[in-house]
Amino acid sequence: MPQPPPIHYRRCPDCDATSDPAAVRCWLCGRPLGAQDEVVGAELVAETGVGDALHEKLFAGLGILTGVLTLLLILGAWDRAPGITIVVAVCAGPALVATVVRTLGRQSRGLPFRWQTTLSTFFLSMAAALLILCLLAVGLVIALIVLCFAVIYSIS
Repeated sequence: MPQPPPIHYRRCPDCDATSDPAAVRCWLCGRPLGAQDEVVGAELVAETGVGDALHEKLFAGLGILTGVLTLLLILGAWDRAPGITIVVAVCAGPALVATVVRTLGRQSRGLPFRWQTTLSTFFLSMAAALLILCLLAVGLVIALIVLCFAVIYSIS
């Protein structure tokens, strides 16, 4: 794989700002820039190869394991505590669906696979579901309190 050409830019010795290669003056402090202020920077290039395939297989395995464990958790909780089963299903179900849909959508568009993005999608979806569930619970508690006060004041 050929290396890309190095990036040339100018760095101001006074304020350390980075300017365009064709700049005559620093954009921040206005100091005149000379040839001695030119700096060559390297561009980081991501390598694609065996490591990416390994990450993809590892994440796919972890995703399947997470799905199976979530299903076992839901089924095990159903027997002992049916109420918590609903909470787990409401939080984990949409998070798993959102993760799978987003990952398959990225792959169908030919975008590169990033296991960090997929993992963060799962955790952010789980957090959003928990937040919605908590807001719903707070709303129900407030509605119950208002209903109780309305009944108490209507009786008196």
